[in-house]
Amino acid sequence: TASPLVTVNSTTMVNCYSSTGFSQSLPISANLTIMMVIHYNPFNASIQDYGTFFQHGDVLTDISIIKKPNTSDQISFTSYSDIYNSLQLTNNTTYIIVGRVTGNTRELWAHSQSGSSTYMTANGVSINPRASATLYIGRGSEASRSYFGEILYYNNAISNEAINMNVTYLRNKWFNVNSSVKY
Repeated sequence: TASPLVTVNSTTMVNCYSSTGFSQSLPISANLTIMMVIHYNPFNASIQDYGTFFQHGDVLTDISIIKKPNTSDQISFTSYSDIYNSLQLTNNTTYIIVGRVTGNTRELWAHSQSGSSTYMTANGVSINPRASATLYIGRGSEASRSYFGEILYYNNAISNEAINMNVTYLRNKWFNVNSSVKY
């Protein structure tokens, strides 16, 4: 069943609010970069622990961006069974979420439509590279209760310059802002 479309700030997004989401088998590599435009929790609903925004392979031991358990509106960039890192998000707000894995380091950025940015880093990566692992967007074991606009997924850890170019493109397109962000 296809996820329904919704309009947020004159842009079309995919509604992954309920049980819908996307999944696809793709190769998983040890280093990667994920960028997602999301409209976070538009109805201020309770998101179940481990609500999945992004997951490739096993939710805890490979790599995922999930709702941090036992918190309110915090996401965690999880690998190596480490769910203790987090970024705080605000309900009914559009974000560009950027996650990058380089070697043993996980980095996560959240850029809001209002112009604020937050960042976290954590050590410990246990991705098992293989030819095929399921990639989930919007829902894995639990729904993210959010809308998704655009997803850019790289099977390597792209440079700060490349992240800057991609975030600038996404900000210009989704936030209608002509600006650049430096990493």
